[in-house]
Order: sequence, then C-alpha cells, then structure tokens
Amino acid sequence: MQFFLARNDTARKPCVMRLWDYPLTDGLESLALRRVGLSRKSRMFPNYRFVEPHTEKSVRIGKLSYLWASLLGPLYLLVKAGPRKLLQSLALSIACAVALFVFVARGLSYIPGDLQPVALLLAVIAFFLVHSIRTVTLVKNSFIQRQWAPRPPN
Repeated sequence: MQFFLARNDTARKPCVMRLWDYPLTDGLESLALRRVGLSRKSRMFPNYRFVEPHTEKSVRIGKLSYLWASLLGPLYLLVKAGPRKLLQSLALSIACAVALFVFVARGLSYIPGDLQPVALLLAVIAFFLVHSIRTVTLVKNSFIQRQWAPRPPN
C-alpha cells in the first residue's frame, strides 16, 4: 500500500491521496510497453529482441524461450546471456525445487486423496511458470545492464 502526500493550499493538513484513486494515464503505460516492443495482448509471455549497439548483433527471446528457461534454467541463462546472472539463476532454481519438495512432502497431505494428483499437477505447472518467467527476466535484465538496446520483436 503506497501513499504520497499532496499539498493542499486551502487547508493546513496535507491530504493523503492513494495511488489507486487515480487511474494511470494510458499514454505512459502504452509508451513503456511500446518501447520494448510489447502490446497489451502479449503480457504473459512477451517476446523481446535486443541489439548490441556496436556490432549490431541481435538476440531474440521468443515464446519457446520460456519453455527452455523452465526446463534448463541456469544452463539456458548461461547459453543465452552469459555468466553474469548465473548465481541468481542457480539460487532461483534451488528455491523452486525446495519449495516444490516442501509442498509435496508437507502440503500435499492436507489435500483430500482424490484431489492430490490434480493439486500436484497444478503445483508443478505453477512452479515451472514461475521459474521460466523469472529466468527470462534475468536474461532480459542481463542484456539491459550490458547496454543492449531493446527493439520491437520481429
């Protein structure tokens, strides 16, 4: 919950305005999305393309990259972006594996027997989604830190 103070010239006390009381201007949001080549439709698994400014080498991160990132994790990051964020990716993979193990070992016993296979399947899918999105975010941040220019995906 974020608040910020707005000055009110007629009253002595500042009034508190909540951020959710005022809608964001659509121009700023769409401008930020267009800058990296995203539309409103492609928010879940967005495509990215980065260009190295000096050599014009281009790297594309597409929909299939999310599958490889979820299955291979740190190895995908190492191949795609180099060793810069490897420790963070290893920590993420270990954390996801430990969380899934804890859910299977402890949390699954609280779910009725006939719903356990469904809960296990949903948990595995959820952990793969989290792992893939975070790994691709690490790859994207690695390119941004190296001053690669984001371009609209082809």
